[in-house]
Amino acid sequence: MRFLGALKCLDWETGAEKWVQRGFGEFGTLIATRNNLLLVQNSRDGTLTIVAAEPNGYRALHCANLFNSAPGTFTAPVLANGKIYLRSYSGEIICAEVVRK
Repeated sequence: MRFLGALKCLDWETGAEKWVQRGFGEFGTLIATRNNLLLVQNSRDGTLTIVAAEPNGYRALHCANLFNSAPGTFTAPVLANGKIYLRSYSGEIICAEVVRK
């Protein structure tokens, strides 16, 4: 059986599960920002998903595969000065500007 990764939100005080979203592949990295999670899901292809960091349910705000090459990356995304930086195994570096709606 192949394991499919899950992103979970837990109550800080009790540890109770608030929500779970499955289907993120076997590997991934993430960082938390003020209001969002930047998740590089199924890092073998480097798909970046921006998720609202909310306790009332999973809400993907944006999802994109930013790399032209494969495999993707296991490097955590970096957020600095309104830009998201990602680096692939093959040395490709991506800088994506964060646009607020």
